[in-house]
Parts: sequence; C-alpha cells; structure tokens
Amino acid sequence: MKSTATPYVQNIIFHGNSLFARGNANLEQANSAPIACYNKIILTKKVNCFNFNVSGKRLSNLITDFPTIVQPSLKKGDIVVCNELTNTLNDLQNVTDVYNLLLDYRDLVVAQGCKLVVVTMTARGTGYATIETDRLALNAMILANAIEFEKVSDTGGLAVFNSILATANTTYYNADTLHFATTGYTTYGEFIADDILE
Repeated sequence: MKSTATPYVQNIIFHGNSLFARGNANLEQANSAPIACYNKIILTKKVNCFNFNVSGKRLSNLITDFPTIVQPSLKKGDIVVCNELTNTLNDLQNVTDVYNLLLDYRDLVVAQGCKLVVVTMTARGTGYATIETDRLALNAMILANAIEFEKVSDTGGLAVFNSILATANTTYYNADTLHFATTGYTTYGEFIADDILE
C-alpha cells in the first residue's frame, strides 16, 4: 500500500534585520538576500522559505519575538538563518554582551530541534567610533567558537563587505554605507546559500 503521508520538506527561516528585509534603494520588505539565497538552494534542494525580517531589529527583539513569530513555523530539523549583529553591537558597544545574546538566541533554536546558521557582521560606514574594531572582534569570536552553531556564514569576511573602504563601493553598498545595492544583496544571499548547501 502506498503511503499517503506528506514527505518532509525542510524549512529555511530567515530571521533578522534590514539586510534581510530590504532590497535595492532600501526598499522595505523586498527580502532580496533571502530570495537570492532561496533561488540558489532550490536549484539543488527542495525547501520552503519563510521571512521574518524587520528593519531595526536587535537580538533582544528576535529573542522576544521567537516564541510567537518564528517557533510556530518550525519543524524539527529546520534551519534558522540569523543575521542580526549590527544593530545590537551599535547599541550595546560591547562584543561579549552581543555574543552572549547570540548564544541565548541559539538556545531557542536548538530547543526546537532546529539548526542555526549565524551570519557574521558586514562592515558599515556609520556607527560609534570603534565599531569596525569591535565588528572584527565579534566576528572573530563567532568564528573561533563556530562549534557552538550549526554553521557560520562569514559574509563579514568577504572582500566586498569586509572593510570600511568596501562600504564606499556602490556596486555592493547603498549610498548610506550600511545597506546594500542589488548586487550586494544577491552576493550576500548566494554566499549564505553556499554555506547552507555545503
């Protein structure tokens, strides 16, 4: 007798800030990077994609939102991709505090039997005086402790995103030197896809 059970299709949940939520010219809710990620993954693997991305979110917001916004869409074995570090670091100005919040978020994901992909922080041309130094330290801390996560997607290490100088390149960055242009969002999303598929 043939089974009528619906086959399991893995969900990929994008939960983050404006770098997931926006598109070229800072178009809100365009979800350009997650769409680029999904479009690359779907070529080799059938998945569902959900976007829970809002400009301005901090890790504390994501933690608060998780039980009611993200958790209802999760099944065991799903993947959650989180890219929020930049707003939290700019607010707290403390690398260890941001990292500890990231671990708190990870615990929520793991408690659901799901896998967390952490996206490292890309350079920004705005922020407090030592934000670039702290960004590099935060990314280094995450990479040094990559075993704590299912996967680390080191977008912050890509040449087109890895320095203050890179933020002036309008092929990849918006004029605000924080968000991306179309090519930047596509590059960001496809790089994350490669890490998910690896």
